[in-house]
Amino acid sequence: MTLRPLLLVLLVSAVGCDTVSDRVDQAACAASGYADAGTVTATVSGSRYATACVRVDRESGVVTIASIDNVVSNQAQRLLAITVPATVGTYAIGSSTAAGVYTTRAADASDQAEQTYVATSGTVTVTSTGSGAAGTFSFAARTPAGAQIEVTAGRFDVTD
Repeated sequence: MTLRPLLLVLLVSAVGCDTVSDRVDQAACAASGYADAGTVTATVSGSRYATACVRVDRESGVVTIASIDNVVSNQAQRLLAITVPATVGTYAIGSSTAAGVYTTRAADASDQAEQTYVATSGTVTVTSTGSGAAGTFSFAARTPAGAQIEVTAGRFDVTD
């Protein structure tokens, strides 16, 4: 499976969080499938993004980090996910070695429209690996309709 379809599978499974309580805590994170530890932060087109919950998957030398800023299903949600090699180094995002996705979901329960932006260019630097991963990232991304965003000053420090 290539990186982009893997990220999209994670994205579809990550946004469906309709059974958690209104209180965002570790129990809600775990109930939503985000039971791992760590943080992901970035600036997305001028707005600050910070993790409420994180999920780390490691398979075949690749680490996928999915973070969500809110697991309360009746509020707006933003998800940021990156896939990187499980080795220290700097990698081009949008290539076969690293990928990035950012998605938003509206708060309106009757219209939870999603906007998914897939990275088209950028870099990720993995500074440590082991039981998790740490590093930095930035990328440009767009929707299939052509809307664009910039993800800058990204940082991750997670454990699985």
